[in-house]
Amino acid sequence: MKILVYGSNGWIGNQFIDVLKSKNQNYFIGKARAEKPLDLEKELDEINPTHVVSFIGRTHGKIGDKIYTTIDYLEEEGKLVENIRDNLFSPIVLAELCRNRQIHYTYLGTGCIFKFDDEHPFGMEESGFDENSLPNFFGSSYSIVKGFTDQIMHLGGYKNAVLNLRIRMPITGNKNPRNFITKITTYDRICSIPNSMTVLPELLPFVLTMMERKVCGTVNLTNPGLISHNEILTMYKEIVDPLFTWKNFSQEEQRKILTSDRSNNFLETRKLEEMFPEVLNIKDSVRNCLIEYRKELDAERKPVNLLITGGCGFIGSNFINYYFPLGKVDTLVNLDALYYCADINNVNEYIQKDKGYVFLKANLCDADYLDTMLKKYQITHVIHFAAQSHVQNSFEDSLPFTHDNVLGTHTLLESCRKYKKIQKFIHVSTDEVYGESMNDIHEKHKTEHSILCPTNPYAATKAGAELIAQSYNHSYNMPIIITRGNNVYGANQYPEKLIPRFIKLLNEGKKVTIQGEGKTVRAFLHAYDTATAFEAILEKGSVGEIYNIGCDEGMEYSVMEIAKILIKQIKNTEDYEEWIEYIEDRPYNDMRYYISNKKVRELGWNIKVDLMTGLNDLINQQYKIKLLELKKMESIPEMEKRSYFGDWINNTSELFKQFNGAEPFDHIIIPNFLNEEYANLLYDKFPTDITSKKWHKYNNPLEIKYANDDINNLPECIRKLFYLLSTDEITKEVSTLSGIETLEYDPYLHGAGLHIHPRNGKLNMHLDYEKHPHMEKERRLNIILYMSKDWKEEWNGDTQLWDKDMQNCVVRSPVKFNTAIIFKTNNQSWHGLPEIIKCPENVFRKSIAYYYISPLVSDSDENVVGNDGSGYRKKATYCKRPCDPCDENMEKLFKIRSGRLITNDDLHDLFPGWL
Repeated sequence: MKILVYGSNGWIGNQFIDVLKSKNQNYFIGKARAEKPLDLEKELDEINPTHVVSFIGRTHGKIGDKIYTTIDYLEEEGKLVENIRDNLFSPIVLAELCRNRQIHYTYLGTGCIFKFDDEHPFGMEESGFDENSLPNFFGSSYSIVKGFTDQIMHLGGYKNAVLNLRIRMPITGNKNPRNFITKITTYDRICSIPNSMTVLPELLPFVLTMMERKVCGTVNLTNPGLISHNEILTMYKEIVDPLFTWKNFSQEEQRKILTSDRSNNFLETRKLEEMFPEVLNIKDSVRNCLIEYRKELDAERKPVNLLITGGCGFIGSNFINYYFPLGKVDTLVNLDALYYCADINNVNEYIQKDKGYVFLKANLCDADYLDTMLKKYQITHVIHFAAQSHVQNSFEDSLPFTHDNVLGTHTLLESCRKYKKIQKFIHVSTDEVYGESMNDIHEKHKTEHSILCPTNPYAATKAGAELIAQSYNHSYNMPIIITRGNNVYGANQYPEKLIPRFIKLLNEGKKVTIQGEGKTVRAFLHAYDTATAFEAILEKGSVGEIYNIGCDEGMEYSVMEIAKILIKQIKNTEDYEEWIEYIEDRPYNDMRYYISNKKVRELGWNIKVDLMTGLNDLINQQYKIKLLELKKMESIPEMEKRSYFGDWINNTSELFKQFNGAEPFDHIIIPNFLNEEYANLLYDKFPTDITSKKWHKYNNPLEIKYANDDINNLPECIRKLFYLLSTDEITKEVSTLSGIETLEYDPYLHGAGLHIHPRNGKLNMHLDYEKHPHMEKERRLNIILYMSKDWKEEWNGDTQLWDKDMQNCVVRSPVKFNTAIIFKTNNQSWHGLPEIIKCPENVFRKSIAYYYISPLVSDSDENVVGNDGSGYRKKATYCKRPCDPCDENMEKLFKIRSGRLITNDDLHDLFPGWL
């Protein structure tokens, strides 16, 4: 073959040239412009090729300074000429010239001219568009023009002279902006729809073979099968970046931000498969590409050795606890002088044990130590958190602030300058360098360009340190970034600061102390959001810039407002003055710091934690679901969360029909609740050390079982399940299944956890608590997941559901591994496992219990079953079955259990022989 290639400089054309080179194929690069027929004729006659292949087309471009990477470029004013010229006129001119000269012509067209419809069902690998299908998608100028080009290629004069190839969403194993994988990994949000796609490294060699065979007509050049964006990204996360995350949005939402609509379809590939039976299914082929993609990234990746100063302090430790587990650094060196407010154990224990973590106790003013340390650990990046930061102390003894904040920073900068290998240095400053903002509705935000006007010694030292850092950027071209942050609160904060100090005082039964009248206003940012802001700046921030890490509008509170919130939350009173002591104000107390966070938000950062959520997490140390851990789980892609569950998770709307109206009360039994691999992992890791102190033992005539709700000390895979079930995405699916729109997770996991019933175990029939004992919430839905394998029917242990009058057992849910029973809890949902368990010794009925709550929907009712005097049932209420023997003492036990747990004293009094 003597091949003439047009469009060889394009992304796909260039790859085809590589194929030709690998096959030692004789080829020529077309130089004539395709829109100039006379030049084309001359070139064709001079070269006299046997084959011509065209990769000419127009999908993107540049207008002024704006670069368009998608077909929206062709929707802009004046781009119709380019569209018709490159996507219709040029390929047709070449087809005509080649046909007249009996030259085999291959044209790379597109399959983006179709859309799913009634005859071609959405997302189904059936009734695909074949090579004879006519275009039915006209949502973009690009697709309209290409559709007509495709139809012309089908006309009699061309169908026996032209090989018309339809490709879609081309994919390779290289990080290129034209690669569909690269595109979707950089988008803010993804509209995930199953589509046919083209894996170029596999299919381009087939193009050469078809040319050699002089195949003519249309061929759908896509890999067999369908694959969605989410499926690709899930594989990307598995193979390329385990910590990659993404967000989804709907087609309707996508259409609002795009200039033109997008084609989604399934192309039939029988014709291609007949010629090349070895062609891989799209999912297998994409997986191969991602393996190559990872290899390329690994080859390009440079070591990241991150120095954190002040990493045992409040903000530094929160950043380390967030960022280090993400696996983005080779070595993290935490250098801290361990002043009074720092604690080496603020860094999570498992991080301290990691070989990639290094702790060094040192002072930043020790220049020789810093010089040696930077070289030893080959530091590439620095985040400088270390500082004296308590404003009150700076009024009383300011010289240490100058020493540590100014001289320490200067010494560190000088060592880094001499070292010459720092790629990014982030200097952490404060919003206080701006000075006071007025508490006025007309006050404007301080931006990164606002003048500095510090009003206290602490802020002045931070401003001085900033100026030195900026001078090193300008004078020595050092890669400096400066951040200025609002007030931060969260775990590990030393109790000299406002929020932890107030919480500590109130928990100790002491009054909170307010300087002056408490009118000063501050914006409070949770440590989690601060950590993610530093992540964004470290990875995406521009050298030489300043970033305000500030709160959104509506997140400012006066000191008095914070005090009142905490008094009400902790002391459950609105008699605030009883818990406030007014003390002398500071020599000068800025009224407000009002800064704009617009610039850092442009890096993709958003605030996730509102003040009440953050405060509740601090106040309620008994929360089992930890806020930071839940936020991490929320950040996992939705498809990955779903992958831990069985098929039911994708069918909740249909399952609602089974759930709703079931007898004796709304419920459903779901086999294969978790995916098989995950369920088996939980089975293997399920602890059975019931004699240890980790387990609560219930041993009385109503219930004989063991419970473990310390989920944060359970095996990681089991802990993960509780967090998965607590995420918004999974909660919404359970809401759909149950029809309860207001479901939410219970941060206390009250009553939930791991349950074990041993031989002779039981749980009498009962109603669960109605009103949550710690919140104004109501228990609404139970999930009981069986974790026992090979359980025999004769051992008993079925979960029984009885009618509202407790006269008949209506449902028995047998103990089957990885089967869940889900049911509503209300004043009629009598359930239990009342039959004595007869399993062998050291065999256990194991289950995982998870309960959803909602805002209160039931009114207080003195006649409610199990009313403790409040008009609500706050404890489980037990009842006998008609077949159960009962005497006066058992009735007393039922009554006791409605109000509290049963004690050994109760058993001694009522059942002396029980213990």
